[in-house]
Amino acid sequence: MIAGYGGYQASPLQLTAAADRTTIVTTRHPTGGNSVILINLKMQIRPEKMDQWLALADSYARDVNSEDGCLFFQFSRSLTDDNAFVCIEGFKDADAGAAHVKQPYAKRFFELTPDLVATQPQIIYIDTPHDGFGPMGEIQPR
Repeated sequence: MIAGYGGYQASPLQLTAAADRTTIVTTRHPTGGNSVILINLKMQIRPEKMDQWLALADSYARDVNSEDGCLFFQFSRSLTDDNAFVCIEGFKDADAGAAHVKQPYAKRFFELTPDLVATQPQIIYIDTPHDGFGPMGEIQPR
C-alpha cells in the first residue's frame, strides 16, 4: 500500500480512506501513466462568518489556480443553501498535489477555515486515468 492524499492508502488500482488526510496518493494509471487527482469537497459555512469565508475562498482559489500542476480549482455556492459550498479540484498528478499542500497559502487556508465552517467538510478523492474534463455526450448546444 502507498500513503496518499489525506491519509488515504492506495495500491495501484485501489483506494481506501484513512482519517488524517495529510499526504498525496502516488498510484499509477492502469496503462502506466500518472493518475489525475480529482477532489470534491462539501463545506457548510457559518452564516456569521460568510464575509470572511468569501474573501478567503476567493484568494485561495486564485492562488491555487496559479499553480503549474493545477488543472482546475473552484468553489461553487449551493442554489438551495446559501451557506453550503462545493469545491472541485484537479491536479495533474500526485507530485502536483503534494506541492499544492506545501504552499504557504494552502497552510493558511487549512489554519483559518476551521473557524469558518459549521461542520467538518466532507471529501471525495479519486485518482483517475482521465487527463481532465471531456465533452458530455448527453448535452450539446443547439
